[in-house]
Amino acid sequence: EFEVRQPRWWWLDRKNVYSVRERRIAYQPLTQQYRLSVGNFSQSINGFEDLKRQLSSLRGWAVTGRDSLKPGEQYEAGLRMRLDTSQLPRPFQVSAVASSRDWTLSSDWYRWTVTP
Repeated sequence: EFEVRQPRWWWLDRKNVYSVRERRIAYQPLTQQYRLSVGNFSQSINGFEDLKRQLSSLRGWAVTGRDSLKPGEQYEAGLRMRLDTSQLPRPFQVSAVASSRDWTLSSDWYRWTVTP
């Protein structure tokens, strides 16, 4: 998840940009490979270390157009990653509900200041 907010002292922050990029991971036991899908694009990956390397980079993600941010104004951008348990296979979804704390995987928001 990625967002850009404009802090306002008199009211709630204005959320100028909110974008989500989903990545799906599937393991193929017969070939012992992972399948990483982003939108309509998918690729096979040989090992878990290669999969982690692929997941750690964000390239080509256009999160907003030029019209949503005004030049010279200060904004706060934020990025986080989380596991969407609704996308897990059905048997895992039952386990996720039963022990929800163990399946709630989410990073903290990483925030920084942006001035276009």
